[in-house]
Amino acid sequence: MDNGTHLFLLPPFTLAGPPAILPALSTIVSGATAMSYVLIHNPGCGSSKKGLEVLEAAGVQPEIRRYMLVAERLSVDELKEIARKMGDVSPRAFMRDKDAADAGLAADASDADVFAAMAKNPKLIQRPIGINGEKAVLGRPNAALLTIV
Repeated sequence: MDNGTHLFLLPPFTLAGPPAILPALSTIVSGATAMSYVLIHNPGCGSSKKGLEVLEAAGVQPEIRRYMLVAERLSVDELKEIARKMGDVSPRAFMRDKDAADAGLAADASDADVFAAMAKNPKLIQRPIGINGEKAVLGRPNAALLTIV
């Protein structure tokens, strides 16, 4: 008879060793998800709104980061982290080219200049962007947001 009690046997490990099992164990023990999906979102953008709809239709309730608001703007370090999670891409991979000239960004600007311009003028950031754990993806097309669920 199953009394609802389960015993999980884990190999011994030290804090110096590779505790790869710890996130999974934490999920088993707490019942919580180990990662949370973050959507870099502009509610005034039709494509961004559609991206949110696609996620919600798939049962994903992302944490929303409204990056156009001054209080929620992305820092240069956060933008670099997004680029890393996209596979160490240039920030141009998620930059709105059509707004670059209006923002005074030269066509031959360095990646450092592009990151700085995006942090200062978030209109330069293409949206939506999904982030889940160590992965990030530009939601163009919107279904791409589901590739990291």
